[in-house]
Amino acid sequence: MKRFVNRKMSRIDWSTFGKPVPRNIRIPVIVSLFIGVVVSSIFLFDNESSESATTLTAIPIFTYEHEAALTYQVHLKPNIVYETSTPQPGQTYFTKLIDYIDVYASYEFSADTPTQNSGDYGITIYLEANNMPGKSFPVSLDVPDPDLTFEHTAELDYQVHLKPNIFYTTTTLGPGETYFSNIVDHFDVTASYSFNCDSPSQSSGQYEVTGILAAPPYWQKSYVIHPQAPFDAGEKTHTVSNLFTIDLDEYRLRADEINAELGVHPRETDLTIQLNVQLDAKTDNGSITEHLSPSMRIPLSAAQFTIDGDLSQTSAGYVSGKGSGILRPQFASDGKVANFNDGFRIDLTPYQDILDTIADQTGIVLQEPRLVVVLDVNITAESDKGTVVKNLNPSMIIPLSPKTTEITGEFSDAQSGSIDKKGLETRSTSSGNNSGPITSLIIFSILFVGFTGLTRNKPETANPFLKRMNSINKKYRARLVEVTHMPDITDQQIISMASVEDLDRIAEEIMKPIIYHRPNSPDGPHIYCVLDGTIRYQYVLSKESIE
Repeated sequence: MKRFVNRKMSRIDWSTFGKPVPRNIRIPVIVSLFIGVVVSSIFLFDNESSESATTLTAIPIFTYEHEAALTYQVHLKPNIVYETSTPQPGQTYFTKLIDYIDVYASYEFSADTPTQNSGDYGITIYLEANNMPGKSFPVSLDVPDPDLTFEHTAELDYQVHLKPNIFYTTTTLGPGETYFSNIVDHFDVTASYSFNCDSPSQSSGQYEVTGILAAPPYWQKSYVIHPQAPFDAGEKTHTVSNLFTIDLDEYRLRADEINAELGVHPRETDLTIQLNVQLDAKTDNGSITEHLSPSMRIPLSAAQFTIDGDLSQTSAGYVSGKGSGILRPQFASDGKVANFNDGFRIDLTPYQDILDTIADQTGIVLQEPRLVVVLDVNITAESDKGTVVKNLNPSMIIPLSPKTTEITGEFSDAQSGSIDKKGLETRSTSSGNNSGPITSLIIFSILFVGFTGLTRNKPETANPFLKRMNSINKKYRARLVEVTHMPDITDQQIISMASVEDLDRIAEEIMKPIIYHRPNSPDGPHIYCVLDGTIRYQYVLSKESIE
């Protein structure tokens, strides 16, 4: 029989261990001792005389990493418990409310050199319980036959028109150059989209152009440059192109008006032009939706600037036709990467019926019945550096409890490795008289460790005034706008608020920011206010209000 002995161990309050020393004394002493340790170490290594030794070692010539994963989405029956039919993963679900579970399998392989990749994968569902033999059910996966393959591109192009000047001999500049704000008159921006497919279809889409004026981190505001418009992509090819003019001075004026209203002084202001395209590729057998969003960013507050952003985006895809069921689909690719994504649906009812039948036939109560979903991935990656053959097996466990279900498991299986070759590696060895630096290193190390361990910073008295100020600024940081001076408003009426919470409610009701003014002196009052025309709702935090 095992014997258990309860032992009480005293706890040490390490926060009170060591002699308290004022922080302005303790920290410089610790830094000085640490510098002594570092300098002694440098002298020690500089004093060594080096000799070379060559050894045979493994040198990586090919590295790779890969990962297989399972994720899921639970779908619920209509009920009054949940507000959504697709709750987030990782929760505990009522078993009777589960309609079905969508399971998604993914795999990604990457290497530092091109490879010829090939492999296969399969998914098996195991019905298990602690007191019964397991049963396996291989999952038949639908491998789609492409019904429509397509490629589409969205891009932004621009030309800069200059004001009359003596610096340039031309009136326009193309993309990719440096521009001077004082002599830029306007931008001509072209937004274009092209769609190409292998056969006519029922495809369509829509596009729009927006301008996002922003002064990070204070504010941003969107403007419609070209309203949303539909297009028909039913033929094999389709193109859309629109030219519009951007007047930078107009957007600078808008930014100045917003900054003045908010009372902020941002260092940078920029304008981002974005083309948003949605493609709905469709055939009689299926459909797919894709989005492209190229953009270009124009700085507005710099004397000279360049244009950056993702000005062109291209994507290729296909609309799946009728698929065929297969137990182990294959995948292949040439290059540095290989991947696949697949999915299937699990209906728990048939498996629960099997458990009920087993219980009726055997008369036993099954202990912890569950479904174990296993993804099995095999890959072979061949290169001129060698061949890699690997296997990954992530899994998930779905309990078949009559009351609640919590899905667990090893959802991800990842590995990394390399192919090595034998090579010669040169290492340095040292010899010499190092007694002086060693002695110095030992002394400084002992003093550093001893002083650090046997002393502690003398606690500072907490300042309730600063503590309250920091608490307010942290709690309302999303709404606060700090200004260097309070705005002057003629015939202003000031209404004092009893608390910052009351001020926050006013700001939320009238949808205005809370303007914060930090005092010039540490003991001065901190002013928080909300401006509504000539009315200023104000809360003042001072030492007197805390005391």
